[in-house]
Order: sequence, then C-alpha cells, then structure tokens
Amino acid sequence: MLCFNEVDLDENEVKTIMRMNRSEKTEEEAQKRAGEIYDRLLAAGGIPEALSKGMRDVLEEAYQETVFKSKMIDHFGHIESEQWATAFEQYATLVPQRMKEFVDNMRTRGDFEQMRGNIKMALQTCHLKAKVLFSYEGDAFYAFPFMSPSVFVTIKTHLARISGAILEVSLMFVYIDQRPCKLRKSCPPMICAIRGVRN
Repeated sequence: MLCFNEVDLDENEVKTIMRMNRSEKTEEEAQKRAGEIYDRLLAAGGIPEALSKGMRDVLEEAYQETVFKSKMIDHFGHIESEQWATAFEQYATLVPQRMKEFVDNMRTRGDFEQMRGNIKMALQTCHLKAKVLFSYEGDAFYAFPFMSPSVFVTIKTHLARISGAILEVSLMFVYIDQRPCKLRKSCPPMICAIRGVRN
C-alpha cells in the first residue's frame, strides 16, 4: 500500500493541499502538488511490517462503518453516484483519523521504542499519505476504498449479480496486447481466452 513507505511528508504541506483543493481557483495547483507526492509514493518501496493486523483492522472497521453496513453499498464504486460520493467522503475522512489514532495509541503504549526507524516513519506519516491518495484525481482508483476483507465481499456480491461478470471484468486485459490474434502462437494465453481463440 502506498501509505506505508519511507516517504516523509510535512503535515502543513498536506493541510495546504487539502485547503487548496476545496477552491476552484486553487484546485488545479492542489492537484499538481498532490500528483508530485503521488509520484514519490509510487516510486518508494513499501514497508510491509508497518501494515500490521491492527492497522488492517482499522481499515476494515472504517469501511464497515461508512459503507458496508449502510445502503450506500448498493452504489459501491459508482463515481457518478451522489450516494457513493457521500459514502466515500465519509470513508476518506474516517480512515486518516483512525490511522492517526491507532499510531498515537502505539506511541503512548511505548511500542515505538522497540521499532525500526523506517517503520516508525511509515506509521507516523501514513494518515497524511492516505489524505493525499483520497484527494488526487490523477489516480484511477482515488474514489475507491483500500482493499480490506469487506471490500472483497462487496465486490464478490456485486459481480455475482451479473451473468458473465468475471469475463466482462477480464476484458481489461485485452488492452495489454493490441496485436490481432491471426496467428494463434503469437497470442498470449489470457488474451486468447478473452477473445475466444483456442490454442
């Protein structure tokens, strides 16, 4: 996850981006600054140890509270839906708050004393990175929740309603290789399967 790495972020800088993003006059500049941070997060290597079971539970609980247990789940991922926009805004607000609370509690308990420096860095800035990720519209998944158990359940439930849903979703792989399947040997197995070409 892009929230857990050694990229150091300044809290005031992130607050400025969030404030600018709320104004039409400064939104473009805010998106530019968020994009620069996003590129740094993409380039950074992740620190899996920072994403503990406790932190994963935080993400799961936030999704459960704002989406999974509400009627908003019927509008899951529909970026043009007002209902989904409302639910996702609640989720995107709650996740950084809960992340910060979780990390503050760890610090209070003294957990940081036995922790490597890079893990502490990742934890202390993860909530700021989440704010940036949820606000940067250049990311195709910016209006999509972090993957936690209930998110998978939601996706499974929605796909189960549609006949041939997996095949439909798999069509995205067609764009990996645009070469025509005239010669079967030149066609990658996944692409052939999607296009109905038998090897």
